Amino acid sequence: MTYAKEYRVGIEFEYWLTQYRNKSAAGIRSFDNITLSELASALNNRPGMDDASLHKGDAGIKAGYWYVEGDERFSPEGQLTGQVIKGIEIRTPPAESVTAALDSLQTIEVQLSERLKACGLGLAISAYHPVSPRYQFNPPLNAWEKVFREEHAAFRHADLVMQTCGPDINISVPEMSDTRVVHAVEKLTFFAPYLVALSLNGPLENGQLWGGLSRRTALRSCHRPACKGFLTNPAVYPHDFIYPARNGGEHGRIEFKAFDAVPDPALLGAFCAWILGLVLDDTIAFNYGVQPDARFNAIAREPFADLTVSTVIETLLNAARRALEQHGLLNEAVRLQLLSERLANRITPADDMITRFLVSGELMHFGGLWPDLNA
Repeated sequence: MTYAKEYRVGIEFEYWLTQYRNKSAAGIRSFDNITLSELASALNNRPGMDDASLHKGDAGIKAGYWYVEGDERFSPEGQLTGQVIKGIEIRTPPAESVTAALDSLQTIEVQLSERLKACGLGLAISAYHPVSPRYQFNPPLNAWEKVFREEHAAFRHADLVMQTCGPDINISVPEMSDTRVVHAVEKLTFFAPYLVALSLNGPLENGQLWGGLSRRTALRSCHRPACKGFLTNPAVYPHDFIYPARNGGEHGRIEFKAFDAVPDPALLGAFCAWILGLVLDDTIAFNYGVQPDARFNAIAREPFADLTVSTVIETLLNAARRALEQHGLLNEAVRLQLLSERLANRITPADDMITRFLVSGELMHFGGLWPDLNA
C-alpha cells in the first residue's frame, strides 16, 4: 500500500479593486483614485491577524489573511509615510492538500468580498492592469528610498510590480533536504517560461490589445524571480534565489511566483498540483540557469508557435503526474488532466479574455475566483 506523501501548500492571490458592479475603465480603483481610508472597514480586525504561520513583514502591513498590496513610501529619514494602493492580496495559511488550500482561499474570498461590498468595492482579476499607463513615483523617490530599494530586491522595479498580478504558490515537503529544496528551486526557475505558458492572461495594455497574450510575462522576466526557496541556513547555498527562513515553519518553503493571475479555481488548483509534482520529481535533467528574456517574451506573445514549447510542457506534466502518483497523491495527479487538455487544444486564459474584449469591450474578469452568490 502506498501512503500519501505529506506536504503543505499555501496560496497567495492578488486582485485588482473596482467600484462595486462597475465594469468600466473608470470603475477600476488603483494608484491615485483610492486611499487607505476608503478600505478601513475592510482592513480593521480582519481575520488571521494572530495566525503565527504567516509572516507579517517589517512594517506590519502584511498581516492577516488579506492585506493591501502596493508601493510603500518613506520619508527622507526612512519612516513609512504611506502606501500607494495597487490592489489587495489574499493569502491562505498552510494547508495539507490543494483542495484544502482552495477551500480556505474561497472562504477568505467570501469574507473579503463582503467587507469590500460595504466599502462600495469589488474584486477583479487580470495579470496586467488593462488601462493604466506605467506607474509613476509621485513624488519622485527621495535619496533614502533610492538606497533602500537598491539594497532590498523586493522593492525594486515597483513601476512594473504595480502593473501586474499573479499568484504565489507555496509548497513545502517535511523532511525534504536542503539540497533537494535548492534543486527544486533551480528546476522551477529553469522551466519557468514553459510553466507559465498555460496561465497567460494579460492581453490588454492602455485599453487595447498589445499584440500578445501576457504583457506581464513579457515584462517581468528580467526583473523578478520566478521562484524562491527559504532555508534556515541559506549561507551554505550561495544562490540568488535562496533566502533565510524568517521562522522555523518557513524552512523548506518553495515559492513559485511566475504564473499569471487566472480567474479559474480549477486551473489554479492544477497549477498547485503541477508545482508540487515537479518538486517531488527526481527524473528531469536540466542545466540550471535563468532562461533569457527572449524566451519569456516569445512565449508571452505566441506560446505555441515554437513546437518545442509544447513538447517541454508535456514532458513536465508527465513527470509531475508520475511523481504525484508514486507518492500516493492521486487526487493531485488527476488535477493535471485539465492542463493536458488545455495544452492539446492550445488554450490560454488570455484567449477567452481577448474574445470577450472584442465582443463586448470587457477589460478583465470582474469578480473573484468564485461567483458572488449574494450579488
